[in-house]
Amino acid sequence: MVQDLIPYIEANYRTLKDADHRAIGGLSMGGGQTIQLGFSHPELFHYIIVMSAGSGNADTAYPNFVGNAATTNKTANGLSTRIIRQTARVQSRRASP
Repeated sequence: MVQDLIPYIEANYRTLKDADHRAIGGLSMGGGQTIQLGFSHPELFHYIIVMSAGSGNADTAYPNFVGNAATTNKTANGLSTRIIRQTARVQSRRASP
C-alpha cells in the first residue's frame, strides 16, 4: 500500500498529499491491517479508523507507538486515537440468562 497505492492515488486523483489529510480504515481483518499500517506509519496517516478488529497486545506489537506518548505525538503530529472498549457490555450479556 505504502509503495504502490498511495503514489498511484496521488498521481491520478486530486488529493492533499500529507498525513493531516490522509486516513486509513478497516473492518474486521482489514481493521487489523489498519492497525498494522497506521501504527507502523504515523508519519503517513493522522486518521486511523478501526472497526471490530483485535490487535492482540498493542503494547507488545507496537512498543514504539504505544509505549512513549511524547515521541508518538511528535511523530504523528496530532494523531488522535480513541479506543472504545466493549468488554464489560459483552461480559454482562453473557452473564444474563
